[in-house]
Amino acid sequence: MTAQVADRLHFQGKSYRIFSEPLYPWLLKRQNRNIGFTRGNTACRRGYVGEWEVTGDRLYLINIHGGSYKGRPVTVGDLFPDSPERVFANWYSSVIRCMIGRMLDYVHVGYSSIYEQELHLSFQEGVLVGQKTIKNEPPEPDEFDLLDI
Repeated sequence: MTAQVADRLHFQGKSYRIFSEPLYPWLLKRQNRNIGFTRGNTACRRGYVGEWEVTGDRLYLINIHGGSYKGRPVTVGDLFPDSPERVFANWYSSVIRCMIGRMLDYVHVGYSSIYEQELHLSFQEGVLVGQKTIKNEPPEPDEFDLLDI
């Protein structure tokens, strides 16, 4: 699988690329009213890019960029008619991985590239319950990196 375009998260005045898909658990429940997302290229297999924010200690979906199979852009209101501007992500109970700094190692698979740091935000039913920052080291070169081909 190709490396994927990241969703965005606004947290404490900063914007982060995230290596998580907070909308995915909700879409799995088929509460998406049969909206199918167009997959424009292999770098966005899910067919959309979500924009998120943490306000107080709550996670919200505030925008979605993607098209449906009907050829028009999908909005937050299409997915959540009762909350067309933004929706509290009460379905999300997992960790959001925020990338910080420069990329140390590009990996051409999913969300496997390595950045200088990662901010891990833990959520329980959409409520922020913990956070930690991880400092990453560049990977050790393998034998093929050492060959001068």
